[in-house]
Amino acid sequence: MFSFVVAAFLAAADPYTGGASATTPAPAASATPATAPGPLREIVYKIAQTDSASATSTDYTGTSGGSDSGWDQGTLTIDVTQVLSGNILAVRASEAWNDLGGKPYAATGYVAEDGTLSIVAGTYSAVMETLLPYVSTGFIASHDMLVGTSWDLAGDSGKVHFQHHYAVTKIDGTDVTISVDGTMSGSGMGMFPSTEKDTVVYRPARLVPISGDFTIRTRSSNGEEDAISTHNFHFQRISDTNDR
Repeated sequence: MFSFVVAAFLAAADPYTGGASATTPAPAASATPATAPGPLREIVYKIAQTDSASATSTDYTGTSGGSDSGWDQGTLTIDVTQVLSGNILAVRASEAWNDLGGKPYAATGYVAEDGTLSIVAGTYSAVMETLLPYVSTGFIASHDMLVGTSWDLAGDSGKVHFQHHYAVTKIDGTDVTISVDGTMSGSGMGMFPSTEKDTVVYRPARLVPISGDFTIRTRSSNGEEDAISTHNFHFQRISDTNDR
C-alpha cells in the first residue's frame, strides 16, 4: 500500500520513526515542506483503534489457547500547508492517542495527486498513513462517483504484494460510500494472505473522507501454533476549515 494502496494497514500502533516511506514521489519543491504562517486547510478527525490476537498451540500434552486485546482513541489533525506543481500536497499531521499521555506523533511529508504518500520527517503510525492518501486530489475523486463504479489498485513493497478492489456502493446526498476489499501476501514461512475489509464515506465536493472503518485480519502458523490477529480502525471527521 504502501502509499497508494493505503500503506501499512497491518502495522500496529507502534510508530515508525524518521526516514521516508517505501514509495517516495519526487516533489518539484524543496526536500522539506515549507512552514506557512497558517495552513491552507486543517482537518481534524476523532480516531479509535482496537487490536486483538488469539493463538492455539498443540503439543504432546494437548491443545491450549489464549487471547489478548487492546483499545485506544484520540485525534488526528491534518494540515495542508502548500499545493505544489502537479497537485502535490505538502502536509503536516499530528496524531494524539490517550495512551501517549498528551505527546502526539507528528510528521511532515507529501501526498501526490494519485495518493502516493511520502513521509519525509517525524514520527507516525499506520493511522496517519491510512488516511493521508484520501485527502489527495485524485486518489478517489479521479473516478466516477456513481453506484457500481469500481477499480483495482495493486502494488509491491519488498516481497509483499498488495491488491485492493474499490467499489462505490451508495450515494447519500453529497456523500459517497466506498467499500474496499484487499489482500496482502508475502513470502514469509507460515504466513497466510492478510485480508482487509473497509468502508469509507467520502465527500467528493470537499475532496475529503468523512468517516470510515478499516479491518485487517492476519493469520500465521509455525506448525505448532496457529495465531490470528485483527486490527480495527475507525475515524470520524469533527472539524474542517474548508467548511467555514
